[in-house]
Amino acid sequence: MVEGPDKERGACSAEKMARRENRLREEEIEAGEILREVELLPREVQQRIEMIQRLLAAQGTEHYGTMQRLAAEKLGISLRSVQRLVKAWREQGLWGLVKQRRRDRGEARISEEWQEFIERTYREGNRGSRQMSCAQVAVRVKVRGHAIIRC
Repeated sequence: MVEGPDKERGACSAEKMARRENRLREEEIEAGEILREVELLPREVQQRIEMIQRLLAAQGTEHYGTMQRLAAEKLGISLRSVQRLVKAWREQGLWGLVKQRRRDRGEARISEEWQEFIERTYREGNRGSRQMSCAQVAVRVKVRGHAIIRC
């Protein structure tokens, strides 16, 4: 019979294991409830849910890394993106798997002044028989940026 500190460690370890198993069961139940409504979701989200369920079931096993790579390949995303999806599932549930549109979609992400400079440089560089490529415009933008920083 184990006594003393070793007995306490064993009890603590058993508690941790029980908590982890409960958490996994809760995640599986939550995923099962959501799956009943999955038919209403886009196919892409359905595939993500399926992959995450498989990953959650395999978590803590020696095959987890391999399963992550396979999930990334099947979903057509990077391994890091799969890891982010699993994290999003844990933190946000179903909404973590749905792609969000950018708030600034369709808006320029540079100031009007820079946008005007780029357009003016391109137009002036392509007058008459002169031809300026986008790469040449980029060089001029870079030069101007460095000049502003030095001031």
